[in-house]
Amino acid sequence: VMRAVSMPRANVNEAVYNMITPKLAKDEKLHYIDTTNWGVTILNDNIHPDTNGHSIITEKLVETLTPYLK
Repeated sequence: VMRAVSMPRANVNEAVYNMITPKLAKDEKLHYIDTTNWGVTILNDNIHPDTNGHSIITEKLVETLTPYLK
């Protein structure tokens, strides 16, 4: 489960984290990817990543997921 990089109108990230936390302890294949400090740049709509933001997400996801793919 990946934390949304921008969700300005609701506390969706907190709700998802609270829902997923008990499940993380029960399933070793389930992971929570915290994007809090990724520095993703966002479009003027304050929700969607811009081109650079997508590049940052890609780079960080590759870095985060690679150990699980070996």
